[in-house]
Amino acid sequence: MTDTYFGEAVADPYRWLEDYQAPEAKSWVAAQDAWTRKQLAALPAREHYVKRLAELEAIPAEIGRGLGLHRARTDARRRDVST
Repeated sequence: MTDTYFGEAVADPYRWLEDYQAPEAKSWVAAQDAWTRKQLAALPAREHYVKRLAELEAIPAEIGRGLGLHRARTDARRRDVST
């Protein structure tokens, strides 16, 4: 797919991925996920970093907003740090 911006043709070879429910997009995402997991699994210190990130994410973050503080996340899965 090609769009034209200010008279310039700009190709968008990944536009088809916008329909993330399409079988082709799902297949592409699954293949990318498998490739990425294989690469990450091969990292020598991966387990150390996975464990450390989990520890850090479990710490309640306090972020200053004006003169006060508020909790930025309530659990390790939700990270709402919008200001």
